Amino acid sequence: MTRFDKLSRARSQRDQYLVIQALTLTVRVPSATLELVDIYFDTRKDDFEDGRALLARAEAYLSMEKLPEAIQSYKDVLAREAEFPRYRTRTYLDLPYLIASRGVASEYEFALSVLADGLDDKAFPRDVFLWRAANALIASEQGRRDDSADHAKKAIEVAGENGRVAKAGLWPNADRQIYGVNVCFFN
Repeated sequence: MTRFDKLSRARSQRDQYLVIQALTLTVRVPSATLELVDIYFDTRKDDFEDGRALLARAEAYLSMEKLPEAIQSYKDVLAREAEFPRYRTRTYLDLPYLIASRGVASEYEFALSVLADGLDDKAFPRDVFLWRAANALIASEQGRRDDSADHAKKAIEVAGENGRVAKAGLWPNADRQIYGVNVCFFN
């Protein structure tokens, strides 16, 4: 029995099954995720699951610490979302925050343009936090101290407001993560 024998027996919703498996394995077995995504794109019946497959690919690359590949894959997700506006992920916030928190200076302008486009889409405290934190980190790196301080203070306010972000479970390890951002902003 080979690794993917069950797939040959899947009759309906095989594409969905592949993508769900790929998303499930992104952290623990990212190489299997990449293999499943390749199989999906080679054998798919339609393009309905393309966005989630691209997201699985991006997260697998990120798990493998292959940052350039992860960034490109996240950009592919954004392109898919632009093509199909009813399909939305959190990539419009996660990618700029990734770029900002990892200090990928060559991508700052791209990240800022994505943040500007997604300004009205911040529905949850975690979204506001990510939007503000990404803006603060990039502004700091670009020497825009006043902008950085303003965004940082507002990010910390939303994160600490009655512990909403942590208590709602919207930000894993909220205390440690927010403290890390706090230290970064006010060194």
